[in-house]
Amino acid sequence: MIDMDVLDKFLKQYSYKFDKGYPDMNDEQDVKLFENILQKDFGIVFEMASLRGPATFFDNPIGAFEKYIEQSETHVPKETTYEIEKDFNLFIFDDDNSQNIEKSDVKVKKGEEVIVNAKDKTDLKKIGRTYYIPITYKKEDYYIPLAGIRKPTGKAVEFINPDLSDKSDPDVFHDFKGGHTQEADITKLFINQTNSDWEFEYKGKTYKVTYLGNPNWSAKRDGGGGNPKNDLQVDLNESLPGLYSKLKISLKADNATYVENWMRAPRAEQIFGSEKLKQIVLSLYKELINSPNPETGDGLFKRGLSSNQICMFIKDRPPVFKGEVNPVLTDPLTDSEAYEAYTGADKFEGTDGDANVFYKGKTPPSIQEFISGLVPFKGNMSKLAPLYISLRGSNEKGKANSRVFYWDKENNYWVINPQYADAARISGSPSNNYGIK
Repeated sequence: MIDMDVLDKFLKQYSYKFDKGYPDMNDEQDVKLFENILQKDFGIVFEMASLRGPATFFDNPIGAFEKYIEQSETHVPKETTYEIEKDFNLFIFDDDNSQNIEKSDVKVKKGEEVIVNAKDKTDLKKIGRTYYIPITYKKEDYYIPLAGIRKPTGKAVEFINPDLSDKSDPDVFHDFKGGHTQEADITKLFINQTNSDWEFEYKGKTYKVTYLGNPNWSAKRDGGGGNPKNDLQVDLNESLPGLYSKLKISLKADNATYVENWMRAPRAEQIFGSEKLKQIVLSLYKELINSPNPETGDGLFKRGLSSNQICMFIKDRPPVFKGEVNPVLTDPLTDSEAYEAYTGADKFEGTDGDANVFYKGKTPPSIQEFISGLVPFKGNMSKLAPLYISLRGSNEKGKANSRVFYWDKENNYWVINPQYADAARISGSPSNNYGIK
């Protein structure tokens, strides 16, 4: 139990960090922040479980994997890092289809980080009662028992808490709780490589940082929902050559792929427009109902579905379907569609929630190299990777607003989410296949 004096002290000192003035235990980000503060400032440590075992709403032997990897809004295969739960040897399989496993001499220790390469349960291998998950460790691919990976509770929200004693104005820096270590690393460049007045040199001229850290945007204050496209904000006293004085930066690791996650109907309409969204939804629906087994969508999806909802994403990789489909599902987004997906210019109009510059790649060693790598979105769409529609099945509760379709078990048919039907101006009902002939 947590001492009541600790809670009283916590609420007095940290309530301003939470939108509601206190941690909402139904909000995953609030919970992570709450745990991080208690551990860092009060010495209270929460035990962290592995990805092996059940989780809330996922009551099966790999429920935690399904919740934190397969159904996660933040997990990106071959990019997102996770901590090791305890010391383990890593394993190697003869090939992708083999059941012959060999223990390697390579060991990882508790607390070390590895990249998880799995995206769903089909990527796991099971031998006996042990599940093995594919990972990358020191640029080499291995497998590790699922019990060896720590679920991400409390990991993504850690404040930088830098030493600003040498800065003339510490208030330039704003508390940072990014979901990826790259955001913190770039922030540290602007802390460690500026002088006491937050100044740095770029192409023979001196610039001064006037704001640094988390986007100067709030859902409560500015309205709207979802996460801002602006991952890191750096305001300067004047514009950089070919850039801006206010850098609202969209950051991506070099192998990141997703640009829009768990897209809701209003956002889909904002990007595609109602007419094109109608083509997208009805084309998908037609392929679903014409599948040999509509429930699994095995005429559309290469692996078939094991979930009762289908959600839409946008990523920079072409989709893979089982057969020929309407090109509206496979063609890249137009420049205007991609611009909105990348920047959120319409969604966050008039606020700092949108992004105006893009950086993809490893964290560079200097501010100068980072700035040189920034690409302004405006007028430069041809320099960025094309974007495509992507679909993912989901069994996770709480996706009623973001799912495009859901399976009606009583009537054995797919239903178009009414919110998507309204946004796409689709009439009819699943009983008549929404008028599809």
